[in-house]
Amino acid sequence: MLLDPWGPYGGPILAQTVAHEFNHATQAADDWHEIGVSFEMSTVYVEQLFGDACAECIADFQTRPEWSLLWYDDYETWYMYGAALYMHFLCDYYFHGDESFLPALWRAARNTPDLLTNVPNLVDGVNTILAPINATFRESVELFARWRYYTDSRDDGQHFRHRQLGWGKQLPFLTEAELTIPAITLADGEYVVNPAPMLLGSVYLEVERDQEGQASFGLSLEIPADPSIQWVVQALPGIALGSDGDRVNPSAARVAFDPNGKRTLVITLLPVTGSIRTTSPESDIQ
Repeated sequence: MLLDPWGPYGGPILAQTVAHEFNHATQAADDWHEIGVSFEMSTVYVEQLFGDACAECIADFQTRPEWSLLWYDDYETWYMYGAALYMHFLCDYYFHGDESFLPALWRAARNTPDLLTNVPNLVDGVNTILAPINATFRESVELFARWRYYTDSRDDGQHFRHRQLGWGKQLPFLTEAELTIPAITLADGEYVVNPAPMLLGSVYLEVERDQEGQASFGLSLEIPADPSIQWVVQALPGIALGSDGDRVNPSAARVAFDPNGKRTLVITLLPVTGSIRTTSPESDIQ
């Protein structure tokens, strides 16, 4: 591992760079044939323990929620780096701030017996570390789609954990982490979701009432016939005491407005059964 202390990744961010690259070295010891996104989502999570969070990373990730959580873009954007937000979610929601979940995850994803065959993979590893608490990777994707809404100005203090590290804001709380959600005013008719989500991706849409007194609106999603895919719809934020959102029937639902006359819908595509696959931006599910 060769680092330049005086180069663009040295100086004031040298500590983050060392943490980032050393974490890559541990990945090489565990499983150097893992899916591409897994490497950067882990290292960016680790580097934030040693310095300021990467604003470009979280901005690219949060501006593309429709992309698959496991999307590998061959380093064209900072998306894979910003996917470290998912690691924050795993740590804070399932493991209550216990950082040891990450090395446990990589140990669970180690390839055996053929090191060149990616079995088990990252998804298998997540399933393994979540199994003792009766959770799964598939469930985590749905819940993460809800949690990533509660970033920056939408942070309600009940989701991502504020670490006391002594420097600037962490990944979930950067201004660039806030989702920009398109809004429509309630009206009869149809709305075309474009771009549509990939598998393991989500689309966010804010619906606003067009007149006082409207307490709710009807939802009916036209779902393409594909028995291998489940369309999950959630309504955010939570309205009932203690709730951070509601899962609603995508085919026929009545969705209540919040006190401000708005509600955000989150549409997520999940696999019903079988292995996880991803699609490219050019072949989104329409």
